[in-house]
Amino acid sequence: MNEVWQKRVRWIGYLAIPALAGIILLIGALIGIAKAGGSTTDGGVVTLFVVGVMLMLPEIAWLNLVPFMHWAKRYRGRHSTLWLCLLVFETSGWFKLVYLFRHILPDWRGRGRYKRTPAAPQTTIAGEAGVGSL
Repeated sequence: MNEVWQKRVRWIGYLAIPALAGIILLIGALIGIAKAGGSTTDGGVVTLFVVGVMLMLPEIAWLNLVPFMHWAKRYRGRHSTLWLCLLVFETSGWFKLVYLFRHILPDWRGRGRYKRTPAAPQTTIAGEAGVGSL
């Protein structure tokens, strides 16, 4: 996996940190709503909820974009059209997560169908295309 893809996959982890903080704030907001008897008129609860959602949005957007970028540039497999249809038409995001685990993470780690093989050394036969001996 080249350096650009290494960075893109690392950003999944980087963006997970504020997303985790956003989840904690959302849970706090829901607990505040439950204690208020279902009322959302308290400004602090609304602020917790809005800030929590804002912290989660970059991770959600990135997790939706990375599978498309990977599919367009690095996909190795026999079901290219099937994956495209699932990624485009499926709305819940489950197939994007499946694609993440079946293609993006193995590509990042260099395993399975994305296994990295060392490039064979290039040798030139003497006299070929006017090139002298090595």
